[in-house]
This record gives sequence, structure tokens and C-alpha cells, in this order.
Amino acid sequence: MKQIVQYQKTGEIFIEELPEPQVRDGYVLVRNTFSLISSGTEKSSVKTAQASMVGKARSRPDLVEQVVSNVKREGILATYKKVQNRSNRQSPIVVGFIGAGNFAQSYLLPTLVKIGVRLRGVVTSRPVNALSVQKKFGFGLISTNAIELVEDPDINTIFVATRHDSHAKYVVDVLKRGKHVFVEKPLAVNREQLTEVCKIAGELSDQALMVGFNRRFSKSFGDIKSFFSNRREPFVINYRVNAGFVPKSNWYQDPANGGRIVGEVCHFRKMPRIRSFRWFNPLRGTVCRA
Repeated sequence: MKQIVQYQKTGEIFIEELPEPQVRDGYVLVRNTFSLISSGTEKSSVKTAQASMVGKARSRPDLVEQVVSNVKREGILATYKKVQNRSNRQSPIVVGFIGAGNFAQSYLLPTLVKIGVRLRGVVTSRPVNALSVQKKFGFGLISTNAIELVEDPDINTIFVATRHDSHAKYVVDVLKRGKHVFVEKPLAVNREQLTEVCKIAGELSDQALMVGFNRRFSKSFGDIKSFFSNRREPFVINYRVNAGFVPKSNWYQDPANGGRIVGEVCHFRKMPRIRSFRWFNPLRGTVCRA
């Protein structure tokens, strides 16, 4: 399908051929035969996009308020990266990305680009987002249908960075086709999903399955590991977490996605189980209060 796309940094408008969006449960797909563009509305958005950062701020005080609020929650650096992403919109490892939101664009993809991994294809639910990610990171192809990446013979590794309730399904589909998988946490949001993943993973031959528990690689946890390296007695670990406010309307709060306990506490539940820590053998239990 054809879609009008505007580059937010310069205000440039052009027409791109994009893949059709996929219909999700609870949604409808409307096909447009003709499109009428309001010259007044579009002129306003072009003028805003071509303005300086100060000019943009003056024309959209609502967005400035969002940025200030985000700085309070996540800090200046994280907010800066989000703003940049919004504005910009031959290795043996050939990667396909299913989902490419703020986290993927801020942390996963820049690292892969830096080490020279070949980025073959990216899938997002909105075609224009897929196009933006393609232009920014150099993907070879874009789509709104994950099956195109899963069945692509050139891709040997799939990154799953979608909403939590879809992780297990994609992991199972990819593993069945003999590809490696890196999936963001959580691996699953309920026992049924986890059982299915474990069944498939138990039959693996050469495929690798890795879950994005990145805290084990952080400096803070490395320091904790060193501090307790000589301890042999049992002890209790208390975590105090300030993960910031997430509105009830955010998909993260949807019970179908597991909520914040499944989505975030899994980080800390995982840490004592890492073999190199040897803190608990076995880990006797976890109590969560939110």
C-alpha cells in the first residue's frame, strides 16, 4: 500500500510503498480507496517539523509537558534517546527483529550495528514504524507479518521484542523452524505458555534460546557478586525497586501481559538463581508486594 510519510526532523513529505498492516484480535482493517489531505492541517505539521527545536516546543506545549514528565520518571539520558528515536524514526549472524520499540532502538539495535551483525528484516505492527527503523538501522526488508521473517531462509536468528503476551508464541514458532532466538523478558506470562516453550526447548539440537535478563551483566550486580563471593551462610535478599509510574492505560498494565510483577520482578527473581552467584541452593521462595 502507499502511505504519505513525513520526516519529523526536516518536515520533508514523501510517498512510500509499505506493507499492509496485520489485523489483530479486537481490531478491524479499513481499506481506503481515496485519501483527501487537508492543506491547512498538513501545512501546519510541515511548518512545525521545519522549525527549530525552540519553535517546535512553542508550537506543541503538550509534547513539552510529556518530555518534562518523562525526565522526572526516567532521567535526562533515557528521555533524550526517546526524543531522538521519535525524530529519526555481512556477518554470519543474520538477524530478524519482531517488534522494535523504544527499548530495542535504544539498547539492542545500536549494539548489534556496532558489532557488525547483518540486519535482514524488521516487523512492526505499524508499517510506518517499520520503515523508520529500516532507514535508521539499515534493515534489508520490512513487514507487518512476523511469519515472513520466521520463514526467511536467510535469517538464522530472531529477536523478539514485542508485548509480553506474544513472547512465548513467537519463541515456539521460531524454534520449530530451527532458528536461534533472543527474547526479551518475560519468556512467558502464564504456566501454559511456559510449559509449551519448555517442551519445544527440550527438543532443541543446535538452536540457542536466550532471555533478556540483562541485570546479570550490569556493573551493580557484578559488584554485589564480588562483595558476597566468599559468603557461604544462607541469608535473605530484600529488593527495593522504584521503576517509575506507568499509567493504567498503558499496555504494560494489561493483565493479559502479566502486569509489572511478571514483567519486572522476574529480573530479581532470576538473579539469585544464576549459578555463578551461588547465593541460594536451592532458592526457597520469593514474596512480592506492589
